[in-house]
Amino acid sequence: MLRQQEETIDDYLEKFRDLDKTILIYNVSLLLKRYDMRMGDLEQILRISSGYISRTAKPGSDKKLSIDIVWKIARVFNINLIDLLETDISIPMNNTDLITKFLVKLSAQIKEHSIKWTINGGIIAELSEIFPKLGLITTDEDNHSMYHPQPQNPEIQWGLADDIYVCRNIDTDKDLAVIPYTSKDHRHQGVDFIFTWSEGDDCTWGKTNTTENL
Repeated sequence: MLRQQEETIDDYLEKFRDLDKTILIYNVSLLLKRYDMRMGDLEQILRISSGYISRTAKPGSDKKLSIDIVWKIARVFNINLIDLLETDISIPMNNTDLITKFLVKLSAQIKEHSIKWTINGGIIAELSEIFPKLGLITTDEDNHSMYHPQPQNPEIQWGLADDIYVCRNIDTDKDLAVIPYTSKDHRHQGVDFIFTWSEGDDCTWGKTNTTENL
């Protein structure tokens, strides 16, 4: 780890003189907003004088953040140093980033009451007819609701762990359903995020992502 740090620092120092600090300062500002922090909070965590980063970030300033401070900022936000220095982190780099941005936005909209959730049942409340119609939910001989993540292969099934919640105003034409599932021994649990929508007289669905935990 120490060797990797030294190699990264050496590489950075070679670029340091000609480095455009615009991306670095932009990323720091974005991370502060993402974590609901102020610049003063970060400076306090880094144990540097108040206003140090702000003065360095001023347009036209010849000052540059020291490599030690930049490294510490990367550690605080658990971000790759090169990404912090050279990559616009507001642009999603992979599916995980896209999902994270989606969930953060979803959480904010819920708090603002701009979107609302409804219960579509399955365990306690009455199950909506759309899920059996799509082949996603069936009932076994003991009257337990079973979830089929691949309706075309009914042998793959999970127990429905709780009621299904649906958001009907996150997308103009689609409903977002959150389907919690579990294995029979309850050792394996997860959540699927499913979009459902109508096509004429028929309805269809598409899976956006699955999160699992043991």
